[in-house]
Amino acid sequence: MSISRIIFEHGVELSNTRNSLKIDVNGLSLVEIFQAVQSTYSVRPILLTEVVRSIGDGTRERHSVLTLGGLDQLNLRLSLLHLPQGLSEAQYIGLRSPALNVQYTAGAIIYHCQQLALAYTQICDNAHEIMLGEGEQENFSFGNQSEPYYEVEALITASRRTYDALRYILWKSFGPGGKDTPSNFRKTLAACEKIPDALRVSLADSWERYGEKMTAYRDCIQHYVPVTYHLQTATMKQISGSVWTVTLRIPNNPEKKSQKAFEFSDNLDALTYCWELANEVFRVAADVFTSIPNQKV
Repeated sequence: MSISRIIFEHGVELSNTRNSLKIDVNGLSLVEIFQAVQSTYSVRPILLTEVVRSIGDGTRERHSVLTLGGLDQLNLRLSLLHLPQGLSEAQYIGLRSPALNVQYTAGAIIYHCQQLALAYTQICDNAHEIMLGEGEQENFSFGNQSEPYYEVEALITASRRTYDALRYILWKSFGPGGKDTPSNFRKTLAACEKIPDALRVSLADSWERYGEKMTAYRDCIQHYVPVTYHLQTATMKQISGSVWTVTLRIPNNPEKKSQKAFEFSDNLDALTYCWELANEVFRVAADVFTSIPNQKV
C-alpha cells in the first residue's frame, strides 16, 4: 500500500500529475507533509488516495476523506457508527433500522465529498493544460463547471438527511418513542425531554452553527434555484510557479432563494464548506450513537 495523492483545499495536490506541487517530501511523515503544505499555502488536507493490491495482483485506488485535523479519516469514523453493546433485544430491534439508515446517508456524505475533491483537481489539471504558454497570467475565470456543483447539492442533501435520520434514534432513546416521531431534527431535539444535558447542548449548538445554514441551502436547491456562482464559473489562481488552484463559490445568503439576490462577498468555497459540514455531521452522529443508553431511561 502506498500513498499516490493528497488533495488539499482549492484543489491543491501532491501527486504525479502535471498540476502537482513541486516540494520535497522525502523523509517527512504524513503529518509533517500536511504541516509543510498548510504553512506555505494555507490549505488543509482533505483527501488521501492510496494504491492497494487487489485480487489477482492488480491494483486499485482507495480514497479516504480526512478529518479537519488530518489525523483521522471519516471513512473509519463511519465504521464506528454502530449500536453500543448491552442493549436489550427490544432496544436493538427498535434501533437497528434507524442506525442502518444513518450509516447509509453518512456514507453518501463521504462519497460526495470524495468526488467533489477529485473534481477540483480535475479542474486544476484542465486549467494547467489550457494555460500552458499563456505567459504571466495568474488568474482567470473558468466557466461551465457544473459537475462539482452537482456533488455540492448531493452532499448538502445527504447531510440534512443524516441529521433527520438521527431523530429516530433520539426519539426511541430519549423520547416517548412510538410512531409519532417529530418531522425534523430540530423538533425532535425539543421534544425529547430525557436527552442528557451535555448532548442536548452539543446538538443544539450544531444545529445553530451548521444545521440552519445547511437547511437553507437544501431548501433553495430543492425548491427554488441552484446555489452556484454565475454560470457555474470557477475562479482560478496560480501559485508556486505553474500550479493552479480553484475556488467554486456558493452564496452566503441561500435563504434569499433567488440567484439575483445571492451575495458572494464572503467568498465561501464549496469544497471547504462541504468538507467542514461533513466533519460536523459525523461528530454529531458519533455523539448520538455513543450516548444511546443501554437500558430504558
